Parts: sequence; C-alpha cells; structure tokens
Amino acid sequence: MLEIELYRLYFHINAVDPLRNCAYINPTPPTYNMAPNLRDLFENSKRPLLFYHQDGDGISSAALFLKAFPHFETFAREGPMMDDDFVKWIYGKRPDVVVFLDLPVDQEWRKVEQASKLLRNSTFVVIDHHTPDKNMNSENIVHINPRFENKSIYQPTSYLVYNLLSDLGYMVQKHMWVAAIGVISDYAIHDCNQFLEDYRQRFKDLVDTDLDESIIDSKTGHAAKLISAAITAKGLTGAKYALETLVKAPDFYSFVSDIRLGDMYESVKNEVDAILKDFEKNKKTENRIIFYEVQSPLNIVSLISSILAKTYPENIITIYKKSAGGWKISARWQHAAFDIGDIIKKAAEGIGMGGGHERAAGAMVKDIEAFKSRMREGVAAMEK
Repeated sequence: MLEIELYRLYFHINAVDPLRNCAYINPTPPTYNMAPNLRDLFENSKRPLLFYHQDGDGISSAALFLKAFPHFETFAREGPMMDDDFVKWIYGKRPDVVVFLDLPVDQEWRKVEQASKLLRNSTFVVIDHHTPDKNMNSENIVHINPRFENKSIYQPTSYLVYNLLSDLGYMVQKHMWVAAIGVISDYAIHDCNQFLEDYRQRFKDLVDTDLDESIIDSKTGHAAKLISAAITAKGLTGAKYALETLVKAPDFYSFVSDIRLGDMYESVKNEVDAILKDFEKNKKTENRIIFYEVQSPLNIVSLISSILAKTYPENIITIYKKSAGGWKISARWQHAAFDIGDIIKKAAEGIGMGGGHERAAGAMVKDIEAFKSRMREGVAAMEK
C-alpha cells in the first residue's frame, strides 16, 4: 500500500493546488515515481466496481474513467446514501477495487470503513469535490478531494478524473470535450476558467459563447443538456444510457447526434416549458428563498432548479417533488454568498439526508414542511 500512499501525497500536493486554477495538465513531472502504481491497480483489477453520481458531472467522470479502464462494472447512484444491505451487497461481489466518483460517500464514512474492513485486501478510491465530512484516507482507502487543500475551491470530479488520467500517462486531450461537459454541467466556470479557455482554444467550434454562465448555451452546453434530459426522462436507466453513449462516442459530434438522446431531450423540453409557466403562477417567495413544488412524472427537480437559477440568480431556488421514498429536493443559488450545501445538510438531519456545494445542493427527506422551516431558519441565521 506504500505506492498508493505516495501517490495520494503527490496528488494532494500537485493536482489540487488552488494556484493552478484548474490548469488541466500539470507541466511538472511527479516528484515520486508512483503514478504507474495506481495505473497498475486499475488496469490489473479483476473484479472492479465503479459507482458514479447520476448527474452530468458524475456521468462525464465515469465516461472518462471507462475510456481508460473499460472493464469496470458500473452503477449509477442518486446520492451517497448507504444501508447495511448495500454494504453486504458490495461484500458479496468480492471486488478487489471499488471506485466512487462524484459521490460524497464520506457522509456515510462508517459504512465505507465497514466495507473496507470486511474487504481488507481491496482498495477503495473516492474522487469527489463536495464539501467533505471526513478525510477517509487510510490503509486501503484513497480519498481525493480538492477541498482538503482549499475549502472553497470548486473543481468538478470530471476535471479531477481528467487530470488524474493525464498524470497516469493516458493521452486524454482528445477526450477533453467529455471533461468539459462535466465542468459545464456543474457550472464550474470561475475556478475552471483556465481549463475552459484551453478547451476553447483546442475545440474552437464547440464553445461559441463567452466563458461565463452563458456557456450552458454553447454546443458543449447542449451536450450537457442531453445528459440531463436522459436522466430526467428515464432516471437511472437514462443515466446508464447516457454513460454508455458517451463512452462509445469517438468524438463530440457522434455523441450529440444520438437519436435516442435527442428524442428524450425534446420530450423533456416540452415538460419543462409547461412547468416553467406553472412556476410563475405558483411559486412561493419567502425573502431570499423561492419554494416551488413540481408535479410531474419525470425526475425533473434538478433540471428545473438549474434552469431557474439563471433567471433568479439572487434567490435560493428550492424545488421539491413527492416521490415514493419521500420528498426529493434540489436547491440552486448563483449568487452563493454563503454555502447552501451546508444549510441543506443541516435542514435534512434526522428526517433524511442532504448536502452539496455553495451553489448547488440536494436532499431526500420525509417531512417537507419541517425541512422548509429549518431551511428558513438556516438562511436567516446566515444573513444576520
């Protein structure tokens, strides 16, 4: 495990230095000759598992990873939630390597450590960018998160995976468009400005907007919308299809020309248009927060909150929808004067689970009114 420990040190020192401002390739060679060891770990794994977040960044991260290591068995996850049955299921698979991408599983660190102890000869790798609850680095857990170095930095997992693969010696520049989809999906414009500038220089025809929030309306932004539509229309099945299509696509235009993705995009667009009209009639504005309940057969709360965040950048957009497991909530705040991820997390305690970033967060709770009350209190406390 010494080689992995050395690589962890290298990645911590070099790849997440906030002064690099998302420079997508580190020009300085590794101080230690440990990168090939992590590459060997992935390449030589016999029963590897890959879990990825069911969103644009998670899917783009997984696609980049699978272009290098296609033999991993993949599973989309809505969030970091784990129960005892999930730990037993992982143990039953007897994996030698388990990778989590864009999933803040440190929120469930007891479950992760339980699994790692049951599988002492396996290696767990967590690559994430959410605000961490715990640094899980240990003998057989590699935990990579740029916020260990800089709490406020916002570097999506797709960027981190792209940088990691480059450090491992893979020629990932031709797949830069995949990483850009993930970065744009997570609206990581400010902290990844240099990355996006380099991307625009390399793929001039795919960025036909300024390098600001309007980039979501670029050609690459449209690809991000296709992934979002697949998830909205078909949930986990849509996420899996988007991932498979992204992995197989040899170039950007092959991906965006996929007919099934296009059909899902059009169906979701019609539903979105109807919801946005209803939103203007039935939204509830309470000081800075705007609450709105979605009633739709589609898994659409995240998409709606992202769209409305552009229209209402000064407001904390909070969209929620009743589901079989409780209330699904998605919050966005472009202004981000304080961390809504932390507020959402605290508001969900005891009635569910939640968390996220300064600008984007989500939750699943059993009691929506209790959640809303706590959220009001949390925002009010931060504004004093």
